[in-house]
Amino acid sequence: MTCRGTHSEIRAVSAVIVLGVLLDEHLSFAQHMRSVGKRAARSFSKVSRVSAASVYRTVSTVALPVLAGMLPAYYEVTIAGRIDNARDGLVRSEVGALRRRIREEMVDV
Repeated sequence: MTCRGTHSEIRAVSAVIVLGVLLDEHLSFAQHMRSVGKRAARSFSKVSRVSAASVYRTVSTVALPVLAGMLPAYYEVTIAGRIDNARDGLVRSEVGALRRRIREEMVDV
């Protein structure tokens, strides 16, 4: 559903983020809690991989992110900068697709 005004257009969405909290159309926090749970699981997974990789005494600090299945920090910063430069005027799903494309380009280089 879309409402059109004289100079703008407002699209209806099923959920919106307000002050970092995801609210759905029923003002329920269920979707927010699922989202937080998924992010926490991903973070815990990364931390546990780093912990597992750090048990090796001879692992270099350069190899540690690779063993943990993460990109080195300078790649993450470069990716974030490229996304920030190109995200103006894009909706959330387009930014997600842009992020995936840029990550693939960076990894393939």
